[in-house]
Amino acid sequence: MKRSVSQVGLLLAFVLMASVGCRAQGTGGASLREEFRRNILAGRTPCPLNPKVLQQGDVGMVRVERVRFTPEEGHDAVAAIYRPKEEGKYPTVIVQHFLGATKDTLALLPLFNNLAQKGYLVAAIDGRYRGERQNGKSLEAAVLASLKTGKEHPFLLDGTYDILRLLDYLVTRPDVDAGRIGMTGFSEGGIVTWMSAAADDRIRVAVPIIGVTTFGDTFKDGQELSGAAAMMFGPVLEEYAKELGEPQVNAKVMRSAWNKLVPGMLDRFDAPNIVPLIAPRPLLVLNHEQDELIPIEGAKKVEAAAKARYEELKAPDRFDFRIAPGLKHSQFNLGEIASMAAWLDQWLKNPPAAAAR
Repeated sequence: MKRSVSQVGLLLAFVLMASVGCRAQGTGGASLREEFRRNILAGRTPCPLNPKVLQQGDVGMVRVERVRFTPEEGHDAVAAIYRPKEEGKYPTVIVQHFLGATKDTLALLPLFNNLAQKGYLVAAIDGRYRGERQNGKSLEAAVLASLKTGKEHPFLLDGTYDILRLLDYLVTRPDVDAGRIGMTGFSEGGIVTWMSAAADDRIRVAVPIIGVTTFGDTFKDGQELSGAAAMMFGPVLEEYAKELGEPQVNAKVMRSAWNKLVPGMLDRFDAPNIVPLIAPRPLLVLNHEQDELIPIEGAKKVEAAAKARYEELKAPDRFDFRIAPGLKHSQFNLGEIASMAAWLDQWLKNPPAAAAR
């Protein structure tokens, strides 16, 4: 979640269900899933997607498109689409970028092209107030405005909502196999990956990378806060600390900020409760042993909760949790990309017949 290329009300909710699709899978966790979805959908006004192709062309064996659509009134997005240039219906992967990036960050383009060459359709959008979605305001300015006014939820909640609307668009495309849509993402994108997959089972396979931990444990009042954890939106948090009467950014400030930006994520909707809702769909969690932003101790708590749920549903082979030894948050390696790609091949591109359940 660092900033360089290397770091990588009920009624309204009921109405929104018509425009943002989800089918609760099984009975266990259905109530929590609907609570979680209401948290994402609350206060939003449904609107037509109005997709419009802006650009299309072939680069070698890959067809590249840019399509503008409207996830939410006033927040248009441009989807970058990469797929084989031959006509067909392709397994599809949504890839969500990390905090300091956009969908067009150079470090991500080889991944998009490689997946397309392997026979996938790849879709990516910018997080709000990044890339083509700045609308004259930076993400930091949007976060500070949210902390002061309580309006909007930039960063994770709005990002997850946008992915649900991207799904609404993708399933209308003739080149998308709607029964084979997966998602992966890095850091912020990894968090958005598990949040989106838990909220919408049209995501059949999920691979969150360095985005899974127990956030409620990270920002406990009275607990010492590492400098790394406060690096996200540093100046914004410093100003918010002053509003709270705190001399510096501490766990109290971080907890208050997260409760405004992502209500419930430190308790009811924390990862150990929400990630298991993805089961029994295939889920690969990739974390780093020395991660200073996504603590591995919290990640192991999520692993235990998810593993228990997959075993309860008699699908233990569909869950895996892997730790890259010695790596800090920003240290990616090709092994993780290979693991992600192999998991997508196994469960999305060529899934066993039993995986359709």
